[in-house]
Amino acid sequence: ELGVPVVNGGIPGHSTEQALAIASKLMAHTPDVVIFGWGLRDAQRTTVADADRRTATFPRNTALYKTLRRKLQSPVVSRGTIPRVSAEQFEANLRQLIAMAEAAGAEVLLLDMTERSDHPDHGRVLGRLERPVVVPKLPSSMVFDADPIHLNVQGNEALARLLAPGVSALLAQEEDDSLDP
Repeated sequence: ELGVPVVNGGIPGHSTEQALAIASKLMAHTPDVVIFGWGLRDAQRTTVADADRRTATFPRNTALYKTLRRKLQSPVVSRGTIPRVSAEQFEANLRQLIAMAEAAGAEVLLLDMTERSDHPDHGRVLGRLERPVVVPKLPSSMVFDADPIHLNVQGNEALARLLAPGVSALLAQEEDDSLDP
């Protein structure tokens, strides 16, 4: 949308817990602006918090097992009563991610995708982080029919248009900061 290179570090289904594991690799790209868009998966209800999950072992870690499980398992909206990442841990994780981004010289923009969240507390956390927040109001036609969480092509295009002004402002701020002695 802005004619600048973009590195998409988003991984469907990841929460801020998994983000912490890959953030340093992404910051090695020395971005000027970082958009953090977590919250929906962090708030998703589960029986085991992400911090308490163990890494899958053979055969559960194979692509075949995961594919068969997805195909054979009936969809379940909620599997538990606790969020994958508590609102308090979500805030701590985001503060750590923001610190990593800023240490790499990046400006930070927060994307609040928690509108369809199981726990509204996660959306409220974003307002406490003292960074610009974009809250996209996208119609249901902008998500997949069979997957109401992920944006379709039109949804991604609309989101890019919504993010463009905030990213432009941060890029200009980054340029101004680099000119100061």
